[in-house]
Amino acid sequence: MNPDSYFRQFVNLEKTGQFRYARTLRRMKRLCEACDHPERGDFGIIAVAGSKGKGSTATMIASVLRASGRRVGLYLSPHIEKWNERIRVNGRLITDAEAVRLIRRWDSVFRGIRVRGEGCTYFECVTALALIYFKQKRVDTVVLETGLGGRFDATNVACADVAVITAIGYEHTAVLGNTLSAIAREKCGIIKAGKQVVASPGQPQVQKVLKRSSDAVHATVHDPRRFMRADACHSLAAGQRFVIRDVRGPCLDVRLGLLGEHQAENALLAVEAARVYGNLRWPPLRPAAIIRGLAHCRLPGRIERVRWKCPVILDGAHSMESARALVAAVLRHLRFKRVWLVIGVFRDKKVRRILNELLKLPVCGVLAAGIDSPRALTPSEFRRRSGRLAPRIKAVRNVAEALGHIRSNVRAGDLVLVTGSMYLAGEARVYFHEN
Repeated sequence: MNPDSYFRQFVNLEKTGQFRYARTLRRMKRLCEACDHPERGDFGIIAVAGSKGKGSTATMIASVLRASGRRVGLYLSPHIEKWNERIRVNGRLITDAEAVRLIRRWDSVFRGIRVRGEGCTYFECVTALALIYFKQKRVDTVVLETGLGGRFDATNVACADVAVITAIGYEHTAVLGNTLSAIAREKCGIIKAGKQVVASPGQPQVQKVLKRSSDAVHATVHDPRRFMRADACHSLAAGQRFVIRDVRGPCLDVRLGLLGEHQAENALLAVEAARVYGNLRWPPLRPAAIIRGLAHCRLPGRIERVRWKCPVILDGAHSMESARALVAAVLRHLRFKRVWLVIGVFRDKKVRRILNELLKLPVCGVLAAGIDSPRALTPSEFRRRSGRLAPRIKAVRNVAEALGHIRSNVRAGDLVLVTGSMYLAGEARVYFHEN
């Protein structure tokens, strides 16, 4: 049995509301209680929430702590190609055999939990499995990336020693709220009483919410930019190089396997989070561990380069802010004459805001591709919602058809950009593996 196929059968996407947003943790708490409280394992917890950069930041934190000798469990979402990517220990993905063994052990429990007539969601089940697995593997640290929001996210059943808040922007407004303040309140819901918070400065209204949320529970806030900055970023064949200048210690010459100035900022956040967490439990982090951890950090689907008929970039820019960061990184790190844009998004995304940012590049063709998900916007609906931009857009069934069209029309100096959703980036990765 494949773990992903199991969950597709169990949840039944269309009928049971796999992706519904639970405005309560009651069901998740019941689930953890029935599973012998895996969230209370003998490990420290770092929780990461935010609108963009949280997956990258969580991965960097885990990599730095691993380089310092810790045994680290990392929980990410969504996966790019296979379900197993969500759960890993010291960089090793959970195997199919391990996952199936856990599923068979806890299947009846998952199916039996109901609150107000509703059963467990996909994300609640996967989160519970991850915590059970980390407890079994006796990790000493767990890094949890939230799925959606923070306050009612399934991961928030665990009490984080350090809460990390990445950049906050407009996303999931139907469930998180229509203002930055409302969205920030949901994200800051992962902050626990008397614990530590690491967050970079944001919009003034976000800063106010962060301070109010932290003060309310007497949590201590750490701002990495008070002590650190990233200088002199240079492109590398596989990432970038920059210097971390820290007033509290030596300058660090860092190589990071992720492109974009925003990733350099995420690195500062990750380093500060790892340092704050390390000071709670162990001796301070050594500079060598930071350098080694960032150098070994890899994450698919984040401005990922692929070799093809022409250069290809895969990225999951799903908001105006992340699209803007993607455009800045492409202009800074890559050379090209024109761009083919392959894009697919979920129904709750702001199509025109994303497109307006991406079309600041010299785009020669836009292909709206379907995604294999019930949450996805159809290519024809994407064209309709793009408004005045619609005549420039060609609707295609999937990413394979889009890349087939580009293959027949590509020229020297072209760049292909596949973006809009991590799921689309994952489907593109599968295409390139098979072709």
